[in-house]
Amino acid sequence: ILKEEKITFKVKEQEKLLQVYSSNENEVVKDTTIDLKSPNNGEIYYTLDNTIPDENSIKYDQPITIKKDTIKNNLKSEVSKIDFKVKEQRPLIYLSPSRQTQNQGVKRAGYRTEMEEMNALAKVLEKKLKEKNFRVVRAEQEKDLPDRVKESNKLKSDLYIALHTNASTNGYPLEGKARGIDSYISRRESDMLIFANIVQQELMKVYTGPSYRSGVKFGTDFKMMYEIDEKNVNHGILLEIGFHDNYDDALWIINSTEKIADAITSAIIKNFQ
Repeated sequence: ILKEEKITFKVKEQEKLLQVYSSNENEVVKDTTIDLKSPNNGEIYYTLDNTIPDENSIKYDQPITIKKDTIKNNLKSEVSKIDFKVKEQRPLIYLSPSRQTQNQGVKRAGYRTEMEEMNALAKVLEKKLKEKNFRVVRAEQEKDLPDRVKESNKLKSDLYIALHTNASTNGYPLEGKARGIDSYISRRESDMLIFANIVQQELMKVYTGPSYRSGVKFGTDFKMMYEIDEKNVNHGILLEIGFHDNYDDALWIINSTEKIADAITSAIIKNFQ
């Protein structure tokens, strides 16, 4: 919830002066610095309590950092207002679709490789998240995992989401019987547990397979995968969205891209409410 802070300023005038103005847009991100200018190079004074400024008020000598909605009053012969509204800094979501070209799914279901299917999903998911005003970075296909994690950490991503599909065999032409969806995080005590539960629930709403083996799982109980290891990445989760070596799951995956993307988007929205 944004609070309002009122800043009033005055130009000291020896002659009739033009209005003080700012080169900034009226909508700014929190912590933006506002640079006020006087066309006549007059001195600018301002207050923080919406009172009329005079020469005993705060003298403007450097840009003002905007942390809240503000109303700046420019006093000459009459008062005019410049309104600045702080734009909410939306969460940054880093998408890391699989790079595994060797993982071939059930061809008779139309499944290609894990990398192709998950990159297709990531593109749809990116579009849906941006439509909801999230900031999104989708990892370049050729970028390896260490570089992806490094980029995400540098950007201070709020979520790092690795998109994968699972397998219970060595792949094509073998077909497995296992089905399900798993959400992997580092450990039970992780701050990612809430989101893991939310995204697991949302995915299961659109999944057509059995639920008995699906769930939130932990690297400390299984294998500590690179993209969830807290030593490597901040806020990491790895989604195993069905089994690509099972015919029914493979068919569901390729036919449910929109639904899967909607489910993940819904989970992200709920997580940041």
